[in-house]
Amino acid sequence: METPASLQGVECFVFDLMGTCTDWHSSITTAMHKYPLPAQLSEAELPKLALEWRSGFFKYILNSFAAGEESPSIDEVHTRVLDEILSARGIDNGVWNQHIRERLVDAWHDQKRKLRARMF
Repeated sequence: METPASLQGVECFVFDLMGTCTDWHSSITTAMHKYPLPAQLSEAELPKLALEWRSGFFKYILNSFAAGEESPSIDEVHTRVLDEILSARGIDNGVWNQHIRERLVDAWHDQKRKLRARMF
């Protein structure tokens, strides 16, 4: 197969996998629907919770950068932000225990896996 003229000289492609090139929202809400809901949450609230989680992630990172702190891992930030959001809603580690929270944090990687599967 011949390389199109527009791609000649291109050595690599770089993708932003934090949602610019992928559907992060569906990955997260799909993951949330896999588990029993805590009593404090309804299915209708899950899309809002996903948006709050993503927004909280960026606020955390920007505050960390502004404070001159070393950047923690993405998974660590997602975990901290999720824990803070759930705690603010009165959700303890009962229904969404540590294992489920880890699965929810891992769901952020699903978009990357889906993209890779489509590419190769």
